[in-house]
Amino acid sequence: MFSDWVAKTVNRFSKSLVTDVLKQFLVQLIGINGLTLASQLTRLIEVLSQFGLNIENVLLPLIFLVVTFLPLTIPLAFLFALVIVLNQSQQNGELTAIQALGISPMQLVRPLMVISIFLFGFGAVTGLYLDPWGQKEFRKFFIKKSQTEIDSLVKVQLRPGIFTDKFINHVFYAEKIDRDNLEFKNLVITPKNSGVSSFVLFASSGQITGSVESGSLKFMLKNPYTYSYSQGYQKLSTSHAKSMELDLLKIFQSEIIGRQGNLSYTTYFPGELKSYYEKQNSLLALEQQKPKPNPKTLKSLRRSSYGSKYLLHFRFAGSFIVFGFSMLGLRFVLSENVRGRSFLFVKVIVLVLFAYLLIMAMRWLAESGLIEAGTAVWIANIIITLFGFWKIRQLQHSVTR
Repeated sequence: MFSDWVAKTVNRFSKSLVTDVLKQFLVQLIGINGLTLASQLTRLIEVLSQFGLNIENVLLPLIFLVVTFLPLTIPLAFLFALVIVLNQSQQNGELTAIQALGISPMQLVRPLMVISIFLFGFGAVTGLYLDPWGQKEFRKFFIKKSQTEIDSLVKVQLRPGIFTDKFINHVFYAEKIDRDNLEFKNLVITPKNSGVSSFVLFASSGQITGSVESGSLKFMLKNPYTYSYSQGYQKLSTSHAKSMELDLLKIFQSEIIGRQGNLSYTTYFPGELKSYYEKQNSLLALEQQKPKPNPKTLKSLRRSSYGSKYLLHFRFAGSFIVFGFSMLGLRFVLSENVRGRSFLFVKVIVLVLFAYLLIMAMRWLAESGLIEAGTAVWIANIIITLFGFWKIRQLQHSVTR
């Protein structure tokens, strides 16, 4: 009879633990994603203010960005949720009572494995499908708003004979503007925020060609003169050319999406991403077989081939780290029962930093071609998981002595 009562008590505790951890997980997931968005908000508002600060222009990009953060924030939210719930259970005596019934640390891990399996599947789905969807929708939003901004810029904001600072973070002036043909006469362009170095560009004429939808939006300048100045060298330099081509789409892209904006493969779903890295790998092999391969081409192909392959593996397996986090989180709480709780969350933060540095190191090795992409992803996962298993086994032996 007593054994049946113990079994029912442990079963109720396990169900309660799973429910409480999942509830706290949702709270932590919202909080961590909120903090991540807050870190991006200033830059986004500054850039998107060019499109107008309304609900659509702010809310939609944030939604698209949130889903791209999920593969990284899911393990973090789970770790913090687990430690908070177990710590509360320890403080109110539930965890101590369960241990007093003879339940070992390895048995306490079992309900946590159920949560880990669920979150691993959830993380894989978000990584493989929601992440590329968010990346793709963010770029679609950018393309739509960029075209609107270009139209507004040329048809409304730019006025002949008047300086304006709304030209993609640059000050712009044109003596004459032909809005129908997008042609400009006697124009001046200079950065809005000069910083350490600056320049002033003069051109006798210019014309905007192409469109955002076509993926090609150029500003063709005739007879441009450029005067550049660097504070570090205290030197003024000048240059002249018959013509100059400014890639407006690329400038917009760098302003809104950042330096990773050109990595179009981040928008690919699993099948597309696999086909992409196989194609890039074939191009890389062909380039390497040439008598004199182009160093820049080799570097670009390696980056796209190794980077896309790592991304595919990481999107699937990146959240596997929750298994290691579940065991280490339990170990931290149980050990603090003896040593005091003052450093509990310090240990959690140290674990997060260690895991992040390990993942970044493996990513660098994979993208440099020094280690196979799939191996790099799983090495980080296995190290954290085995370390967690070892710490739980260590605690198990100390309890059973």
